[in-house]
Amino acid sequence: MTEQQKTLDESKIIPKKSEAERRRHTRIKVPLKARFLTPDGIERPCLVSNISAGGALLRAKQTPNKGENIVIYIDDVGRFEASIVRSGAHSFAIAYKSRGVKQNRTADALIEVVNRGSKANDRRIAPRVCHDESAFVRLQDGEEMKCVILDISLTGASIEINPRPPLKSQLTLGRMSATVMRYHEKGVGVVFTGPATRMDDVYNQTKGQ
Repeated sequence: MTEQQKTLDESKIIPKKSEAERRRHTRIKVPLKARFLTPDGIERPCLVSNISAGGALLRAKQTPNKGENIVIYIDDVGRFEASIVRSGAHSFAIAYKSRGVKQNRTADALIEVVNRGSKANDRRIAPRVCHDESAFVRLQDGEEMKCVILDISLTGASIEINPRPPLKSQLTLGRMSATVMRYHEKGVGVVFTGPATRMDDVYNQTKGQ
């Protein structure tokens, strides 16, 4: 068999990776802040060393054990359920449990982070996490409306809703009281009247029923 024939035969056996597959496995180095929730309910800070749409390498003073399952919130990227695949004294690696559509959304979020750079993230007091989850809003008059939480932080959220509630009006997002502070093209930005201290509390109190 000639070298050319061998190359042609191998090309038939080894499938080419799609653009989506390449995006999922491309790792980028970006200093994003994050928090992970341990199995015993303790939220600990950490810092991303590199990240892809399928997992990440992080640094922390206290690391989880290999094989543990955690919930992690990565600023500007999202919330993930993940497994610890490697753990050292001050670093650990995770693999997300999410697949399919959410993995593609994560790849898109990472592209936005790279294009924007990390400077905007550094200026934020309470960095936001991409969310893209359905929820319910209760307005001042008691009316309930469906909405989508686009991103969320310890102090507020951006939600997609139509029609938009009036500026300065009070509403309840899930079980979190909030005030409408700004309009954007898809809906409104709200500030929580009683900010939480843990992202997991915010997630649980705002998620749809």
